[in-house]
Amino acid sequence: MKKFDISMLSISILLLALVILGVATMKPDDPVLATTGSTNVTKSQLYEQMKQSYGKKVLDTMVSRNLVVEEAKAQGVLVEEAEVDKELNNLREKLGSEEVFQQTLKKQGLTEEGFRGTIRTLLLRDKLFEKAYPVTDQEIQDYYEKNKSDFGNPAPALEQVKPEIVEELNAKKRKKYMDEWLIGLEKKFNVKFLDLNLAPDYYVENAEAPKSK
Repeated sequence: MKKFDISMLSISILLLALVILGVATMKPDDPVLATTGSTNVTKSQLYEQMKQSYGKKVLDTMVSRNLVVEEAKAQGVLVEEAEVDKELNNLREKLGSEEVFQQTLKKQGLTEEGFRGTIRTLLLRDKLFEKAYPVTDQEIQDYYEKNKSDFGNPAPALEQVKPEIVEELNAKKRKKYMDEWLIGLEKKFNVKFLDLNLAPDYYVENAEAPKSK
């Protein structure tokens, strides 16, 4: 399961399409979306194909986002708009201009407001995760001593490179423990997958395991 990260942006269009198409299939009519000679492609056919190809990943992302929101409410953790602005401005700088930034959003099928929402969720996730798996002073000190030569010769004082070290250690912990943390939240908020075809493998294995007498 998981790996809930910025990569979820690449499936944002699919997520939206699945939601829209999923609602649409509840209707008695089934609009034709394309024709090839005498063969039609209907909305329900498209939905089923997308569900089979991407449904599990999309649902996993949606559940993870909801878990972050629920945990943030439970802990009273917030993200200020200024924090979102900072991340967006950093991205604009990396891309070089506002025009390239807007073109990038357009290529991904995203609006700026929708992208702000994704950034806000990721910032919430990181704040919550770092509370659950904090970087300790000892870990910072150990990393500095082990990698001192990488910072230059002579090496700068620890306080000068501390933010860089913390960022690196946080990244390592996210890579190692993110799935564990999210699965813990699933248990905390009693997540249930009602369609086992879209459920994570570990969930299916537990659901299908025989109950002990």
